[in-house]
Amino acid sequence: MKKGKVLIAASLMTLVLGATLLTACTTVDSEKGSSENNKVQNESSSETTQAKYENSTEKPQVENEASTESTQTKNESSSETVSQDDANANDKITITGSATLTVRKLIPDYVLDDTTLQCAVVTEFQDSPYVIFVGEDIAKELQENETYVFEIEDTEVDKNLVMQNGSLSDKAAFTNYPISIKSVRKAGEDEIGLASKFLEVK
Repeated sequence: MKKGKVLIAASLMTLVLGATLLTACTTVDSEKGSSENNKVQNESSSETTQAKYENSTEKPQVENEASTESTQTKNESSSETVSQDDANANDKITITGSATLTVRKLIPDYVLDDTTLQCAVVTEFQDSPYVIFVGEDIAKELQENETYVFEIEDTEVDKNLVMQNGSLSDKAAFTNYPISIKSVRKAGEDEIGLASKFLEVK
């Protein structure tokens, strides 16, 4: 009888030890699984954070590149505009000064009316005649077959229209551009013939 009790006690001890070992193994496996899950979650979170950082880094870089290209385009456009303005300015000349002209005949404008004398048929020294518009007031000061010095208003024009070999004749200036006569006076002895005055180009 005593021997049977000992065997029963040993069996119970064995069962307790087995249950304890099983519980310990289950706990270790659970902790191991939890550790692996945490590791996976941490790696996933790290990858997500890195992706967000890369995206946030790339976006400003793209915007900066676009801004740089836009600024460069504007600068190039501005430079081209300035260059074009400079080119246009270089194509302009200013006609100024006085011209010695002999009045051959006073005639109407024929565009404004057929009777009021506003134009003069003039000649330069040893040159062919042409017509200039002088206006009604100045026409009243002129006499046919008299030589006068006509002073003009400064007139800015396109030099490429009638410039020839870098020069511009009075006839070309008066007949191609809207030149206004500012004043007129009779020519002196030192302002006629070979000493005649001619318009200047600046």
